[in-house]
Amino acid sequence: MVTFEFGQDDWGVAGWGVRLGYATVEVAGRVVVGAMREVREVGHGRLAGGVEWAEWEGDVAGEPGLRVRLEARWGNTGAGGVVRMRWTWVSQGVRRLTKVGGSDQAGYLSLPKAALGRVWEVGLSDFVELSHSYTLMERELSAEEMAVGAEVMGPLLVVEREGGGVVVMGYEHGSQHPDCFVRFAVGRGGVELGAVKGNYLAGQDISSSPFVSPWLHVGVGEDLGEVARRYRRFMLREQSENAESRKPYIYYNSWNHQERIHDWQGRPYLDDMRQERIELEVEVAGRIGVDTFVIDTGWYQKTGDWEVNRERFPDGLAKISGMLRERGMRLGLWFDNAAALSSRMFAEHGDCVMGVGGKRGEPSPIWETEASHRLCPVSRWWSAFADELIRLHGQTGVTYFKLDAIQQMNVWAAVPHYCCDEPGHDHGDASHTAAERGERFAYLLPLYMAKIAERVREKVPGSILDFDMTEGGRCFGLSFLSAGKFFLINNGPYFWSYNIPKPEKYSPNLLFYPGPARSANARTTCGFDKWLPLTTMLTHYLPDDGENFQTDTLASLMLGHGGIWGDLCGISADGVERLGGWLRKYKVVRDAVAFACPVVTGRAGGTPEIHEKLFEGRGVVCLFAQTPTEVKYVSRSAAAGKWSATAGVEVSLRGDGRAEVRARFAKGETAKFVLFGV
Repeated sequence: MVTFEFGQDDWGVAGWGVRLGYATVEVAGRVVVGAMREVREVGHGRLAGGVEWAEWEGDVAGEPGLRVRLEARWGNTGAGGVVRMRWTWVSQGVRRLTKVGGSDQAGYLSLPKAALGRVWEVGLSDFVELSHSYTLMERELSAEEMAVGAEVMGPLLVVEREGGGVVVMGYEHGSQHPDCFVRFAVGRGGVELGAVKGNYLAGQDISSSPFVSPWLHVGVGEDLGEVARRYRRFMLREQSENAESRKPYIYYNSWNHQERIHDWQGRPYLDDMRQERIELEVEVAGRIGVDTFVIDTGWYQKTGDWEVNRERFPDGLAKISGMLRERGMRLGLWFDNAAALSSRMFAEHGDCVMGVGGKRGEPSPIWETEASHRLCPVSRWWSAFADELIRLHGQTGVTYFKLDAIQQMNVWAAVPHYCCDEPGHDHGDASHTAAERGERFAYLLPLYMAKIAERVREKVPGSILDFDMTEGGRCFGLSFLSAGKFFLINNGPYFWSYNIPKPEKYSPNLLFYPGPARSANARTTCGFDKWLPLTTMLTHYLPDDGENFQTDTLASLMLGHGGIWGDLCGISADGVERLGGWLRKYKVVRDAVAFACPVVTGRAGGTPEIHEKLFEGRGVVCLFAQTPTEVKYVSRSAAAGKWSATAGVEVSLRGDGRAEVRARFAKGETAKFVLFGV
């Protein structure tokens, strides 16, 4: 178990002991160091999954009436060495936070007087337009950068100590790189993690509004690889109390079919959003082995009030909910932060409409439904929205909530800007500048979205909130993952992502059509799996007929993305049996696949591209190729003596227990896989 002390001495990792610097804030124009004295434990307990927590409080030396609380959480699931913590500053009398230099002045974590070796930044939120997705970025800092002082966004930093041992530091927030709200400073004096903008308001009185840091992560290991494995397992088993959000379920979503009828047939998006069609889809989804059936936009009468559209679903989804329960599936529904002009929600929360520069956003139709306003999640609306989701669970049984179209920044404007700077919300008032209110909105947005998810989870056990991250300008990061999961990719890039004008009469999505290019593009995000389990990154693949194409889909989604969408009713009986047969086998080992750290050879779309996900011998090896070839592979880990493989694959076990896999790819074949332990 890793242990921590606070002080200004040299840090080390011998015996997993780490010395960290004290937190700091700027009060009344001067920096205050949170050196606690007379420290006392004020709480201790155990959370779901065996995670323990404790909270300590101490008076700040030389600052009468000022106290600091430290809350920490740690697990005993075998991940080891990763602690989640946060600071809270409170005062018995009026004390105001300031920004004398014009920017936030708060320090959260530091490794003082560090004898640094190698240092790596691990970025999560670089939005790469060619794949149209947030993408993992790992970068080693050069000695020259550190000599002059480097500032990096992270949200993870891996620090090697001269003489041995590695520390990983991280923070829970979310924004598109390089828009930075918290940053690491790395230099000769060590490493510091601190605020940049939006973390607090100038003049914030911490006697009435305590200053709370973001959740912070600190872990240790022998080297970079071990730290990554421990951190990934922490994210899988310990960071979130919502275990459902980490399970490797198979999800179906109706949206791709809605796109197809619009873009291929010229019909409205909502033309097939009807009882009869959805019942047919439920039948097929059950035979395939879907766990969560998501009805996308159009199931509701109007946004904001989220009542089932009785013209489309006369019984209010009662029969569909029953069909899903009978087949072992859960119901999922689509939502966003809009409220129709005639809705009760808008009438009661008109003051929560988003606005910029003193001008509220204009109402507009939401997917062929009534014109609506966007409401600000960082306002009192957040709790009303959460309560609406909870109410709807009682009415329909829904337990999966897809949250879409909630932007942090308008990246399409001539001058990109944060999406709300209205006074009177929870991100500032008229005494603060519009710029400060906008920064505060952007900082708080991922935290408030996590609050919504937590409130729903507490009232609806087993629920999952899925936050759509399929476009730029959204708050991708570690904060929301503490309570839910991400919807990472739908169709990928648009034609204009490659500077190609949109062809007439075609979908604007470049990879809208069946074929291996779509799945290869989606697999570019498998790099996240080194640090964040792919079960937190829902991505959808097409189930259309064709043995090779369905094999490609199965091999891709089995790695952890878990999503299917398309025309379920158009799949042949053979195709349904093929998908269902393999997914039944996959479900036998999917927990092992989720827990296994990835071993990857090659790159997405290359030949060969190989993914190994084996834990205690059970799991999957997926092989991809774009040309006819023979691929030979020896597993890194030992494999179970029982397996099931696709056609053209031969498997044998070596004396050391590792598997030898030989896969022959004929023309037109792009994917093969072996399930071990079935």
